[in-house]
Amino acid sequence: MRSSPLLLIGLALLAAGCARHPVYASRPAPRPFALGHPPSADPAAAVAVDSSAPRPPALSLRPADSAHGNGDSEHGNADLAHGNGHRAHEEPTGDLTLDDALALALRHSPALSACAHEVAAADARALQAGLWRNPEIGLRRDRLGSGGGTDDDARSRIILSQRVETGRAPARRRALACIESELVAWDCEAERLSVAAETIQSFAATAGAQEKLFHLREARDFVREIQRGVGERAASGELPERRVHQMVRHASAAEIALRRAESDLAAARQRLAATWGGCRPRFGALLGGLDEPPAPPDSAALMEAVERSPAVARWRSGIARADARARLAAAEAWLPVQLEAGVRLRDDSSERTYLLGMELPLPLFDRGQGSRRSARHELAAAEAGQAAARAEAAVEASAAYQELAAARFEALALRNEVIPAAAAEFAALRQGFAEGVVSVADLLDAAGDLTRARIDYIDALVACRQALARIEELTGMPLSVPSGSR
Repeated sequence: MRSSPLLLIGLALLAAGCARHPVYASRPAPRPFALGHPPSADPAAAVAVDSSAPRPPALSLRPADSAHGNGDSEHGNADLAHGNGHRAHEEPTGDLTLDDALALALRHSPALSACAHEVAAADARALQAGLWRNPEIGLRRDRLGSGGGTDDDARSRIILSQRVETGRAPARRRALACIESELVAWDCEAERLSVAAETIQSFAATAGAQEKLFHLREARDFVREIQRGVGERAASGELPERRVHQMVRHASAAEIALRRAESDLAAARQRLAATWGGCRPRFGALLGGLDEPPAPPDSAALMEAVERSPAVARWRSGIARADARARLAAAEAWLPVQLEAGVRLRDDSSERTYLLGMELPLPLFDRGQGSRRSARHELAAAEAGQAAARAEAAVEASAAYQELAAARFEALALRNEVIPAAAAEFAALRQGFAEGVVSVADLLDAAGDLTRARIDYIDALVACRQALARIEELTGMPLSVPSGSR
């Protein structure tokens, strides 16, 4: 039995259309900063066309809600259908270290969960871009219901057609989609660094607010103690009555400062919990994080690290995308060819007539001129954008470096000079007040100076940690580990 040419052509097109080509985009290597806290699952793994094909290392962004299925699972999308793509988790209830906070944020951050799904979606678009157009089959029946034996008897025609792109356009379209997926991965890596830095900054601010509250509560209690003593001495006639009224004013001011500190701490705890998607912070006290002002990194090494920073490195992929668009525009200038093959059958006989056809557009007007010119300008813009990103990252790193150096100098001066001197003066005046040779106003001024020096020291430590976290975010490199956090 002879095989029909139409059947052979159809089988060839079906085999070509169903061929499995592994499609994936390369992934930027995650930066070392906060890399010790890997998230949980990678939805991008469900997009691989060929599970046996090697894949480059995936970006370490793994939301917990993807650990039990891919994006096509009915149960895996249950939360998404209810408007809650981020699975709930238990809020921490015990004392919290910086290590704990980073692990929670990088595992449960809604922003990172969204990023992981964006990477998976970009991989799926790369897969779609590499597919052939589906073949088309057409059936035509002539002279329905006609009678008589003429040469124009009823007949049927079956036509199979396939659109074939020339100039390697499909491969270049797939390459462009893979590079765009790589850019999405760069954005997600930048988001990971941002979440880690924001967590460190929020942890430092919360620890600072916690320490401030402790010192302000001590100051309030001291003012109340002095207020009771002044009241007793005024009642015995040792002090004038106006001193009692002055102490009411000082006690109220101390209580107001304490209440404000409690509000600041509550707001800081809420911001810290938000880094891992928490709504009601239930954790206890923060441990460590503000023990020692960190030293600034070497300035020359910092500038070298900026050159390798994600903000600059991603532009290499941006330049590659612009180049891929230029190549695709050149390939699309080769117009697609429409190939057709079919058979014509007559009703009154077993005669078959085979048909072959080809359609080729005439490039009279549209030859892709604008697309090729646009791609050249996009390539030039990407190269300029890389230079601009390098300069901007250097400026931001330098500003954060100067802020860290200034805050560290302030912290050391307060710790080594100002606080010891204020503490010594306060101790001497307190002794003098007990002996009746120092006024209440002088004692309260000394107590206020000591409290302000301690709060300024806490603010300087917080500024150090936050500036260092900003530098680590920019460079993607861990520059120091806060004492007592691990």
